[in-house]
Amino acid sequence: MHIPCKVEQKRLGIPRDTPCAVQQWEGLIAINYAARARGITRHMRVHEARARVPELVLVHVETVGADAPHGADAGVGADPAKGAPAPNRSTQKASLERYRRSTAEVLTLLHAQLPGAVIEKASIDEVYIDVTAEVERALSRHEAHGGLLPEADSVVIGGPLNPGSEFERRLGQGAGLAARLRAALFEQLGYTSSAGIASNKLLAKVASAMNKPNRQTIVPPRAALSLMQNLPLPKLRNFGGKLGDSLAALGCATAGDVLALAPEVLERRFGPERAAFISAAVQGISMEPVKAREVTKSMLAAKTFYNTRDLDVIKSWFVVLANELAPRLGIDAEENLRRPKNLTIYYRTETDGEHSRVFLMPRFPPGQGPSPQVLAEAAYSYFLTGCMAPSGTVGHRLHPRPRRWHQRHHPLPVCAGTAAARPCDQSGSEERARQ
Repeated sequence: MHIPCKVEQKRLGIPRDTPCAVQQWEGLIAINYAARARGITRHMRVHEARARVPELVLVHVETVGADAPHGADAGVGADPAKGAPAPNRSTQKASLERYRRSTAEVLTLLHAQLPGAVIEKASIDEVYIDVTAEVERALSRHEAHGGLLPEADSVVIGGPLNPGSEFERRLGQGAGLAARLRAALFEQLGYTSSAGIASNKLLAKVASAMNKPNRQTIVPPRAALSLMQNLPLPKLRNFGGKLGDSLAALGCATAGDVLALAPEVLERRFGPERAAFISAAVQGISMEPVKAREVTKSMLAAKTFYNTRDLDVIKSWFVVLANELAPRLGIDAEENLRRPKNLTIYYRTETDGEHSRVFLMPRFPPGQGPSPQVLAEAAYSYFLTGCMAPSGTVGHRLHPRPRRWHQRHHPLPVCAGTAAARPCDQSGSEERARQ
């Protein structure tokens, strides 16, 4: 769904066919389809994007800090080329909270449309939904075109669905549910979306990317092998990085290339267990279940800056971080009936690298919820007494991290936290608020 761009287009009234990108400092973290069609890509530098598409509309992510804009103006005026002041990286930090809240709105809508469905939040703009139970109920009531959709509503890999196939009738019913959810997203929130309907998460994810920005794709089991044959390996989840490099070294660029390898080649290179996983995945086979996963395990507030020994600078950043983190803790307490037990502070020194220390979360005033002032003062005090090197040399990477939660009306705690970004990291992340 490309949540950041959709949120900003809706918030600022930017037409859907206008090239638009969301920037964070000098890099782009999200682009809309109109910008992509003009050759703009994620992670492109702002000056390069501006040179390629002069009319590109740029919106900066919201920033927090004493001199950051607030309310409706937050994130607006990010384009210095149009005479607007750029956000100040030396006094402000980036915040993705606006997009997190929009994701929460989407999840609320999905649950309202499919009560009791298992929904797994995979990222800020991607979810998996297990609709098996709903499909069975619908089929028992003989609803929705006898279980099949008109072809115009979905792209079906391998040809039209077979009404004589019990499983393909179920896929058709699932496609009807996907169409209903997508219509609700557009009507109630103004968001277009794509969807993939298949027998497992792997195929559904591949299918969802095939007919963006606003269509859905069905993959019957009979079409899985043909779909995978020419699929580039980077489009398969977990097939990037070292695994992708190792397969490339074996001459493999697509899933079909891996399928063509003799099983013993994979076993010698990866071992029997890993080889079996790879072989199944490139055939479109996955037994990974959809797991209810919506409540974040960590809350992140971080800032990277130049090395300093000035404690006033350190203290000022703890204030900024606390002002971002405390409201999120308050919202989480209301929605999930829990509160953090511990606070972890991560930091880096110029002499001996990264460190982390765990402390008790401070107590907040009764009835007032998490207080930014209390959180900032506690974090700074903890830093002075438990983190700072005897020499007084202070690192350039800081993040207080709530760690573990007390769950009300529930006997088991879950984990939570805040993390820092690496210097010069321009990539986007739902769970990492970078500077």
